[in-house]
Amino acid sequence: MQFFMDLPNHLIHHKNYQNPVYPRNFPDPFVLKYLGEYWAFCTGYWTDGNCFGVLHSRDLVNWRETGSALVPPFPSEPCYWAPEVTYWNGQFLMFYSVGNEERMQIRVAVADQPAGPYKDSGHQLTESDFAIDPHVFVDDDGGRYLFYATDFLKYAQIGTGTVCDRLSDLFTLAKQPRPVTRALYDWQVYDPQRDEKVGVRWYTAERPTRIKLKARYY
Repeated sequence: MQFFMDLPNHLIHHKNYQNPVYPRNFPDPFVLKYLGEYWAFCTGYWTDGNCFGVLHSRDLVNWRETGSALVPPFPSEPCYWAPEVTYWNGQFLMFYSVGNEERMQIRVAVADQPAGPYKDSGHQLTESDFAIDPHVFVDDDGGRYLFYATDFLKYAQIGTGTVCDRLSDLFTLAKQPRPVTRALYDWQVYDPQRDEKVGVRWYTAERPTRIKLKARYY
């Protein structure tokens, strides 16, 4: 999966640019802006054997590799997915999911610099068997919320949807996840007969992101 950008005019510092802006595999990209520069993070193991490749750019067009972000705290786990980084009280916090694809948990790692290295905090945020794709949203009042994808097993359309829970501190959820979106339509069928889930028709909605614009949430 290559890294593409679709830039609005006011962000383009070059008259011309060509996609992909990074031509190698870089799945599930997340980009952090810090002090006018950009840091991109991706899913999975990087070429150096550690997790989450990191790219750096000053203009969103030219990207250079800076290495990986995290030494895997659980080397036996094959899946390190969808990291997202936020700045909070002098620290960079990387929220990520780890597991074996069937069972996934969301954890948080900490660093002093945007590119890392990050160190796992020792805290598991989620309790459900499957939790992926963390996204932190900060509201105008300073409240912080974690959106993520998890499984809904007690509905007609069984599968993965998204929820929201409040972050009571840096490493703790309120443990009151509320549904945000569920997959309901045929175009959201991930697998019509998913063997790993006893052959059920499996629906999926994932990778939540929330923004607020003019008092409305999207």
